[in-house]
Amino acid sequence: MKKRLISLAVLLSFAMSMTSVITACNGTEPSVDDTTPSGGDVTSTPATETDSKFEPDDLPANLNFDGETINVLYRDDVVKSFYVEEQTGDIVDDAVYNANRAVEDRLNIKFNVTTKAGTANADRSTYMNAITTSVMAGDNAYDLTAVMTFNMPTLIQQGVFIDLNEVQYLNFDKPWWVQDLTDLASINGKLYFASGDITLELTQRIFCMLFNKNLAETLGTEDIYALVKDGKWTLDKATELAVAAYADLNGDSKMDPEDRYGLVITDYNHISGFEGSLGLQETTQDADGIHHIDFGGERVITAFQKLVSMISDNDGIYYQIKSDADSNETHQIYYNMFKGGRLLITTTEFHQISSVYRDMNDDYGVIPYPMLDEEQGGYYTLARNVYSSFTIPKTCEKLDAVGAAMEALASENYRTTSQTYFETALKVKYSYDDETSQMYDIIKGGLTFNFGFTFNAVTNYFSSLIVNTLVKKEANWASVYASNKDAAENSLQKFYSDVMALED
Repeated sequence: MKKRLISLAVLLSFAMSMTSVITACNGTEPSVDDTTPSGGDVTSTPATETDSKFEPDDLPANLNFDGETINVLYRDDVVKSFYVEEQTGDIVDDAVYNANRAVEDRLNIKFNVTTKAGTANADRSTYMNAITTSVMAGDNAYDLTAVMTFNMPTLIQQGVFIDLNEVQYLNFDKPWWVQDLTDLASINGKLYFASGDITLELTQRIFCMLFNKNLAETLGTEDIYALVKDGKWTLDKATELAVAAYADLNGDSKMDPEDRYGLVITDYNHISGFEGSLGLQETTQDADGIHHIDFGGERVITAFQKLVSMISDNDGIYYQIKSDADSNETHQIYYNMFKGGRLLITTTEFHQISSVYRDMNDDYGVIPYPMLDEEQGGYYTLARNVYSSFTIPKTCEKLDAVGAAMEALASENYRTTSQTYFETALKVKYSYDDETSQMYDIIKGGLTFNFGFTFNAVTNYFSSLIVNTLVKKEANWASVYASNKDAAENSLQKFYSDVMALED
């Protein structure tokens, strides 16, 4: 892969000129500076002494918790996005490591991280049960728990977490916490989970697309970057380019992975990325802040018709009906198609760029999911709802120390680790040119949050119904919606009732 090269000296010289990876989620335009911390040694520095480009935290300068151990539960396959025990030489790993040590030194605490399997579908219940069992037993095994956001509503309903708004030292108005998510997650004025710069996972799970630059040049494909920048990257345009790219290479008169494809949605979950990119929301809020299922409007109907037409009426466009939470064996077929120059456009997530495609020889471009039409006026995206959000079990006896640790680590990452990952690993190491770097900013700057997508588990899996309807190529969403709205609404209102009953 012919990535851009930049010297460590250059990176160091620009280390403190970046803005936060999460800032765009709070309504501020993202920076396009290619700047980064080096991932070198980090010392514990009071927030008041940090560079003026970064907002300082409000933690008292003399906080000292006398070596208190903060016991954290985290999923084993993604723990390095939050905690690294030893330096590895990888710039992102080392940035995480340095942030961990800086916070431990600053507060005189020690992180003790327990990992368990919890990402694969088969492991999720076991992971959640570890939390509920600990709370019910009162054994104080965990002071802080990182939970897959998809599973969070189920645990909230069981009443095992405290209201984070009541925890000293946490300030959710700060840019290292995602305001849109905390607003969405608040129930009757209480907040049971939050996420942001405290982990890299939220950014790593942002949906995007890649296109094979070499293949695009060979085919004479229209300039895709220009389409994005000119506001012309739409579903219709994506379909047009994908159809034009298809070729029956093996001559068997049927579409199969030995052919050349135009567009592949490489994971079942990536279909949800279109819900974000088309500007759709599954719910609306009433005057009391209660969400209600509301997904039957004209724009929704139009979007369904276009999506179903795109995936069912055109050769060269394929969607994967399996999730990598179960197996990625079939996914590898389409990864290899893209890397081998037989696929023009593929869906992906930020974290796969530095893993699945890191050894790719062809040049590729990074682009947002397409808009519904040019009138939409902006590009939006979702983060796949498997990123970790953070909660404190209601049995925790170290609330001050845990609150300070959460705030300090999120603040430290905001200034260092998030910058290393986004500004260096993605925008330099895994970019070919300045245009690619600009695309990362466009995509991240359009990150939105969807209540129905986040709270899928307590809406009778309404968000999953949307994806399944598309997969079945059912264009008559109005009929499907009419048949399923009441069940989804009843499930959601039961969730609210259960949670509010816990508060009485």
